[in-house]
Amino acid sequence: MSVVKLKDITSSIYSGAFGSLLQQSINIKDSNTIFNNYNNIDDIKNDDIIPIINVKKNQIIIDGYIKYSNSLKNYIIEKNDIIVTKIGNIGETFIFNGLDGFNIGVLSSNFFGIKTFKDEEKSNKIIDTEDLFLLLTAIKNRNGYHKYLNDSLTVKHISLNDFSNIDILLNSNLKNINSIITKMYNKIKLLDKLISNESIELKYYQQELLSGRLTLINNTNLEIKENVDWKNTFLNKKQITIPTNWKIEKIKDVLSFQQGKNFTSIDYSEKGEKKVIRIKDILIDNSLNQNNDFVYTNNNENSKYLKNKDEYLICFTGYNDKPNEGSIGKIYKNKDECYFTNELFKFSVKNKENNLDYVSYILETNKMQKEILKYSNGFLIKHAKEAKDKLEICLPTLEEQELIVNFLDKKEKIIKNLNEQKNKYNSLINILLKII
Repeated sequence: MSVVKLKDITSSIYSGAFGSLLQQSINIKDSNTIFNNYNNIDDIKNDDIIPIINVKKNQIIIDGYIKYSNSLKNYIIEKNDIIVTKIGNIGETFIFNGLDGFNIGVLSSNFFGIKTFKDEEKSNKIIDTEDLFLLLTAIKNRNGYHKYLNDSLTVKHISLNDFSNIDILLNSNLKNINSIITKMYNKIKLLDKLISNESIELKYYQQELLSGRLTLINNTNLEIKENVDWKNTFLNKKQITIPTNWKIEKIKDVLSFQQGKNFTSIDYSEKGEKKVIRIKDILIDNSLNQNNDFVYTNNNENSKYLKNKDEYLICFTGYNDKPNEGSIGKIYKNKDECYFTNELFKFSVKNKENNLDYVSYILETNKMQKEILKYSNGFLIKHAKEAKDKLEICLPTLEEQELIVNFLDKKEKIIKNLNEQKNKYNSLINILLKII
């Protein structure tokens, strides 16, 4: 093994273009703009239109277009360049493989770009783009950027000079490890595709079954409702059509709610019998964030704020204006016992005429998430707890509720199993990254 500086094994390291340079971005949606697909910076001419490259939600995206000028020359990203975040979630690493037919663009300001040596420039100590990507990912994985962080600004960041001088540990087994990890990443990509397809299918059936447009004649067979009596009614002030044996109920008449406790540091411990669930412990897909450091409490006097196995949690506090982009509307459905903070409410059905899982599926639909957000108010942190008193939901008979829940549960179980496989691969990758 040997230790080198990042700048010594790369052709160049550059920061993305500052916002002032990108102010002249143009809207090309309604124009007849002709694009030239360049493979080399030197081929670009002034006033040629190139994309602005950004990263959002761990995806490389085109975030607008701009006319090229010489002032942008030092910020040009090319195919096979590496992108690393320098502000916020520092150290997230990506390889730019071109996007939407573009092999060149302008990198936006929150990122570093890295150009590796071309084949004709390489010496024995130079490593490939893929190997360098792996090494930088390993640094992020073991929190190796922490000692370089500068928090003189509102958000923590790392300077170009510090980033360029980061120590890189070259492992003689890097190629073999990279080969194994690449195969695992490919498995994860396949699993992501399967999860996406299954999730789309689940959302479709969720929407159709919960609206009455589809019905189940048993646990497996679907039948389209055609020769059924329908009635017009209003749901959350909108006219809808539902089967005649379905009913509209206010959610407060169906569910009992209990707000969580304003826990303080005195209540918390690193170990204990039961977790205390906070907003940040629940992911956007409503699963538990296993990467968090959980807190516990041994204070049994808080039984009022204990979620039992037959109760779920919902969040009415957050920053989001759209469904599935923040914490408002998150639902935690793990069948466990846990305590919960005051941003969350536990809920259960008031009587045996309704199925808790059925109501939860309704609340998870995109349509109902939008309705919840309509009740949010506040400047920065928004609160939508008024929704629990005013929202209406549509309910079939208990028998049909249970059929629908059994069907949707099977779909969810498929997704859960795929996610478990994905998590196993990610765990193995993390183990391998620690030995690099």
